[in-house]
Order: sequence, then C-alpha cells, then structure tokens
Amino acid sequence: MKKIVLFLLFSLIFVGCSSDSSDANPGGPSPSPTDVPPVLVTLAPTFPAGAIQFNGSIQSLGDGYYQRGFCWGYNTNPVMDMSNYIYVDGSGTGNFFKATPYTDILETGGRTYNVRAFAITMRGQTVYGNNIVMTTPYKYSLTTAGVKEIHTNKATFSAEIISNNLYYQTISEKGFCYSTASNPTLTNGMSVSMVGMIGNPNAIGDYSREVTGLVPNTTYYVRSYGKDFNGEVFYGNETSFKTAGRIGASGGVVFYDKGETTNGWRYLEAAPNDLTFNGSIVMAWGCNGTVIGQTQAIVGSGLENTARILSQCSNSGTAARVCDEYSINGLNDWFLPSIKELEIFYVSSVGAYTLPTSQPREYWSSTETDMNQAQSYNTQYGSIYQWETKSYGKKVRAIRRF
Repeated sequence: MKKIVLFLLFSLIFVGCSSDSSDANPGGPSPSPTDVPPVLVTLAPTFPAGAIQFNGSIQSLGDGYYQRGFCWGYNTNPVMDMSNYIYVDGSGTGNFFKATPYTDILETGGRTYNVRAFAITMRGQTVYGNNIVMTTPYKYSLTTAGVKEIHTNKATFSAEIISNNLYYQTISEKGFCYSTASNPTLTNGMSVSMVGMIGNPNAIGDYSREVTGLVPNTTYYVRSYGKDFNGEVFYGNETSFKTAGRIGASGGVVFYDKGETTNGWRYLEAAPNDLTFNGSIVMAWGCNGTVIGQTQAIVGSGLENTARILSQCSNSGTAARVCDEYSINGLNDWFLPSIKELEIFYVSSVGAYTLPTSQPREYWSSTETDMNQAQSYNTQYGSIYQWETKSYGKKVRAIRRF
C-alpha cells in the first residue's frame, strides 16, 4: 500500500513540472523570473550624407531583451506606433546605431522630431530610453562662412554646401544673395552664382566668389543659396559686413578689411595725404646697391618690410624712413606699404576717394626687386612696375594697420 501511494505522488509531481515548462511563452523567448528591464540611453542622431543615423546605448541588460531599435514622433516621449520605428540588429550591451535615408521615413527637412531608443524585453515589455530632440536637415545644408578681403567696392564671399539627398549628389546651381536689407533672397536682393567660374560650379563643398560693384562704407547682408534639380531653392545662414571707406583715426581712409583679426590686425588705413621730405613730393627708395633681402609683396607684409629696410639702410629721407617717422593725430605706427597693399589702396580708391592726378603718379612700395631696384605702383594706369631704380624719386603714401 505504501509503495502505491509513493508512486502516485511521484507521478503527480512529474506531470506538474512538465506542464509549467510547456506553457512558458510558446514560440517566443523564455520569460525571466525576476523581470528586471534593460537600461537604455538615447544618443544624439547624426546626419551623414542623405541619411539619419539614430544612435543609442544599452547600459545594462537586466533580464535581457530580444529586440531593440528607435522610434520618433512630433510629441515628446514618442512610443512605437504603426510606422514610426525602426529595428536594429544585434544584442548585448554597448552602443548601437541605425542609418537610413531620412526621406524614406520622415517628411521634408527642417522638421523637429523627438526620438527615443527602445528595447523589447523577454516578457514582451517595451522599455524606452531618454527623449532627444532633433531637427532634420534640408536636402542641402548650407553655411555662409563669412566675408573676407573687403575693399571699398568689392569683397569675397565664402560658403559651404553639403548635399543630404542620396539621389542628388550634385546641385544645379549655387551662389550668394546680398542686399543692404536683411534676409536677402533671389527675388528681393542681388545675386551671383558660380556658373561660369573656374572649377565645377555644381560641386559640393567650399566655394567662394568675389563680388564687385559694392558701395563704400555700406553695410550688406549675405546668404548663400543652392538649387536642387527640381528648382527648389535652399538658403544658408545670414551674415553681414561693412565695406571699407570710412574715415580713420588719422583723418585718412580705412581702405581694407581682412574680415577677421589675424596676426594682431584686421584693417589698413592710409595717411590723409602723400608724404613730403624737405619740401619735395618725391623721394628715393634708398640704398641703391644694397641688398635688403626678404621683403615680400603680399598683403600684411608692409610693416615687416619697412622694419627690415630700416635695419639695413641708414640713409635719411628714404621712402621707408619718412613713413616710419610720420606722425599725425597721435598716431606714429606708419609704414611703407608692400606692393599688394599699395595695389589695394589704388583699387579701393575707385569711386571712393581721389588720388592725386598730377605728375608723377608712381608710388614706392616696400617690396624690393634686387640690390638696385624696387617695385612701384602707377596710379595712372593701375599697374605694377617691378624694375624701378632705387635712386629714382617717387611719391610715398604711408599706411598703418590695426
């Protein structure tokens, strides 16, 4: 009798265990007895060309998960819906991501969305990460980088254009809009395109364009623009600048603006008048037969050129020394301009200020050619003379930088 009771008890225990196992989520992942969810972090999305890359991280597994991904929506803390999510392969902890063309899953660019990472646990519970706000880029993401090499009547605009559309890796047109009023467009301002310029006018990346015909001492607003192959126009951010041509501290004209401060200076200012020495309106470059050496022609080299000339040539009354000794309105930081600085002074004078027209019309620069010759600029013809004997008498206009 005792053996029969033990047999029946053993049979009941065996049947009960078998029943628990077979009911455990048939056809799906096995449940965890503790039900500890994974911990997720939603990271900021990035935008490689033509796509959104959703980024997230599984900080801890908890009792595990069998699916993960991202969901998005207009409202804060979006949840998985019919079509607002994407799955990501893989398992375990650590960072995970998914890149997909944003035109396939979202509306046109410039929209603000909320994004959350998610994971589905072994019990079928959906666990979400923190909420991240993102704004999708337009097909073309433009940046108006700035304006440099600003004269009284021209300047160089710079920009960068990046395609975010996988189907159109080049653009049909790009350029700049500018106006004396804010928010210039192709319809309410002036514009220049890259069509006809050297290089590929449809290429993506950095581009710049010199714009002429500007008015001296005037504030302008600039925006880059690009067109896609459907003719849709996209604009970059707005920047502003003021053309050269204002009266400086000396009473002369500020004739050039680099657009940024580098090497301790940004602007070039010309003395109000040509300099004289012992009553003469012309003077020699000086030290004929002496090699000064290492003088440069570029913009920004005049001050260093002048210092080098003075260190190698002690003659009085020379162009460099007269500039160095010049003082007006308490300003004594003058120098003999390099040939390119002198050229800018001439170019900026057109329509802004009048250079003396009486003979002689050649001005000395601080740019040496050789032991016997230096470079000058002829304001009658707007040309550089590279082979001028240092003992010749020519006009001198001092400049300063600040």
